Amino acid sequence: MVIPGMVKTDFYRDIKVSRKLTKDLQSLPYALEAFSVPIEEVGKWCADIAARESGKDTGKTYSLLRGTRLIRGIGWMMWYRLSDKMK
Repeated sequence: MVIPGMVKTDFYRDIKVSRKLTKDLQSLPYALEAFSVPIEEVGKWCADIAARESGKDTGKTYSLLRGTRLIRGIGWMMWYRLSDKMK
């Protein structure tokens, strides 16, 4: 199973939310910038996993939001908070 995390696609472009969540929706572009995984990378991972010999990795989970990408994302989110871009 591949867990890509946030993938920057058109899905996020026209999201409709309640009035209570409108303020939170304004932070979405910053979260996408910090944590999103490029769609090309998700495709590469899926193709690589599908091409492996069957029976070797059953039940395995692959998370693409890890390591330096995760640390970088946390750093960006802290910066966005400190610079008042996110409320």
